Amino acid sequence: MKQASWLHAMFQYDAATATMKGVPEATGASLGWNAQGFSEMDKWFKTLMGDTFA
Repeated sequence: MKQASWLHAMFQYDAATATMKGVPEATGASLGWNAQGFSEMDKWFKTLMGDTFA
């Protein structure tokens, strides 16, 4: 199977409360499983591993 879905969320530190808070406008999800999602996930993973273990 070469299909995937994705979900992302961004958090920002709030110094006033010393907590991490979600950024609602920077949160999202794919509409379902598809080949494009797999391609994007594969590229993200390879870039992450390349940057981490360079």
